[in-house]
Amino acid sequence: MVLSKALKVAAVYCLQSGLAFAASVTNCGGPQDHLSNVVISLVPDPIASSAPFTLTVSGVLDEDHVGGTLNVDLDVKALEVINEAVQKQIKYTISPCIPKGDVKIVIGPVTLPAEPAGATVMGKVILTDTQGHAVACVALDLSIPALEEARQEVALEELQAPKSCGKATDQLQNLQVSTQGKVTTLTATLQEDLPSLSAAVSLKIKALFVSIPLQLTVPVSITPALAKGDWKLVVEDDSPALTKRGVQVTGQVVVNDAQGQEVTCLNIAPAVEGQQQALVV
Repeated sequence: MVLSKALKVAAVYCLQSGLAFAASVTNCGGPQDHLSNVVISLVPDPIASSAPFTLTVSGVLDEDHVGGTLNVDLDVKALEVINEAVQKQIKYTISPCIPKGDVKIVIGPVTLPAEPAGATVMGKVILTDTQGHAVACVALDLSIPALEEARQEVALEELQAPKSCGKATDQLQNLQVSTQGKVTTLTATLQEDLPSLSAAVSLKIKALFVSIPLQLTVPVSITPALAKGDWKLVVEDDSPALTKRGVQVTGQVVVNDAQGQEVTCLNIAPAVEGQQQALVV
């Protein structure tokens, strides 16, 4: 009897340990992080190439978040042609702030295109506040099976600041984006509270003689909602630039609200070295 109970306990422990080890997205933060009670869920886990997935991240902020630094250390392989070690240290400020209290973001359900498929993302993303204190840490060990044999892998090029393709009726008005050196400033006015949105992504990935279309829809819900009014985001990226020759990304991203009304539209294109960028809408 004692042996039987011991075996059951051991089996449960091994099962729980195996599930934890197998998780693709996990919390790597500590007890002193400003974001506590962190819950991360990826369904299904691991992601299947032919099934929709949903990622949910929630927690409790113990202070208003006005900015900080995003430390990214990832190895990314995707779309059978991208192979990039991404190491970034990105400083930013945001106004209005993310208020303290419950926060939650749900991405999905997202259905990946049947082909091309195949991606791995491994590493960590660490967020600190303006004083350098830890806010949150997310560890990634994502793997999506490929449907085809991999093509020659090359590196992803830097992207320029997106250019607007929006309309006069968009919910995001007075959009201005300017880049001077390594600092990008975005200002805009949101005409409504935005608790959820959906991004229609239509991109073309070019590498050498290969051209890959990528079309998908990404629903996102946000708590607390993005508030109606004036917004300002300032981003400073002191990290070395990504490889200048390799994969080029072009296309369009259209963002709609829950009622299907357009929030904004952005054109995506590779960066031009040495070019100062500005967008006014």
